[in-house]
Amino acid sequence: MKKYKANVFGFAKYLLSDADEAEDAAQEVMIKLWNNFSTINPAAYKSWIMKTTYNLCIDYRRKRKIIKLKDFNEDGDIDLFADIEADSPLEIKENNDLRDVISSRIDKLPETQRSVFVLYEIEGMKYKEIAKILEVPLNSVKVNLLRARKKLQILLKDVYEGRQAV
Repeated sequence: MKKYKANVFGFAKYLLSDADEAEDAAQEVMIKLWNNFSTINPAAYKSWIMKTTYNLCIDYRRKRKIIKLKDFNEDGDIDLFADIEADSPLEIKENNDLRDVISSRIDKLPETQRSVFVLYEIEGMKYKEIAKILEVPLNSVKVNLLRARKKLQILLKDVYEGRQAV
């Protein structure tokens, strides 16, 4: 449970756009894990946990009728640039601004593309796991990931060009 708690919270926060609600969802997922621990294949813990998180968050969103996904890296829960080092306050601010821009551009992706992108690129899950979690064919995962990457390239083109000019 300790091993996946941060993943569950980060993914729930990404899906729900609310840290308090994500914390509630993460706690609920952990309770479900505890109650079903003996029935889950140990090799499939992460897939089971992420699928349960996804389904629970969809239920939460249906209840409040909000479809739009929001920032998932606020407060550093999921750090897109863990390897970026900053020496000065200006560099730190620029890196934080860049994180915000990338996060806002990811928000512009269609929901299925966002989910696949986050599960693959940020959570590091495999295609088969993602297909199982989202209950879509394996080829749909691959297509949505490809489309998400292409769309993000277009959406982030201005950011790249702006950084090249500096």
